[in-house]
Amino acid sequence: MTRHALTLALLTLAACGDKDEPTPTEDSGSTEGDADTDSDSDADTDTEDEGIPADATMVGKVVDESGKAIEGARVSMCKTLCRTSFTDASGAYTFPALEGFTHSFEIVISGGGWATPLAPITLVGAQENVLDAVGVKFSASQAMPATPKEVEVVEGLFITVGADQLKLPFGADGSMVSGARVAASARVPVELPGEVIEMWYLGPFDGHAESHLPFRLENLWGLSAGETLEVWAADYSLAAWDSAGTVTVSSDGLTLESDGEGIPVLSTLVLLRPGS
Repeated sequence: MTRHALTLALLTLAACGDKDEPTPTEDSGSTEGDADTDSDSDADTDTEDEGIPADATMVGKVVDESGKAIEGARVSMCKTLCRTSFTDASGAYTFPALEGFTHSFEIVISGGGWATPLAPITLVGAQENVLDAVGVKFSASQAMPATPKEVEVVEGLFITVGADQLKLPFGADGSMVSGARVAASARVPVELPGEVIEMWYLGPFDGHAESHLPFRLENLWGLSAGETLEVWAADYSLAAWDSAGTVTVSSDGLTLESDGEGIPVLSTLVLLRPGS
């Protein structure tokens, strides 16, 4: 595995988890992690023994887009509760004991302008998981409209959004709307069937829309007129990908028009060519 690429060792990872599993508490993962005051024996923070075998391990490194190690990044694996690890001087993190189901994998980097990568990741117990990740900074940021307005969040991605539409995690700053197109070498894994055409990180992270946010895309990829693709958003609370509907390339080939379903949450967004 290289330090520049986000590598998912296929030792363990399976298909995306099921939305019927228990969901995290509303504010889990949105703080720096509570002290481990319960009776479990693991070394990470904010955990409890829920009677589920915790025999999967997970290790990896977090680097920036130049390959430089990022120290002090908070890496979390969340479901009902969050397991949290902080990267060391080499960018390395470790989870010695995790349950074998789908978690929300999240990276929070201190300092200005960093996006929050999020992806549902499925673990299989009694095996080691290796996941290296790349920290990405937002490339565009602007004031959040007070009421719904179409804004070009990042090149080619237009979202109709307003502060009065969003439910934000406790303590989140909703004053700005931000975005970044994520290079293929820096993307978090996507446990969905098909080809990822594009990925974006959006902010304010985990801003849930009271009603799905309308959006449209410019055809920056030369897709053929009439082709229909899927759009998915990573939902932190569900630990799953949530559908934002489909988009179809216009007859003139210039835009991708949404079917009207809209974006349910501001987080990791993917444009997917569906496949088996």
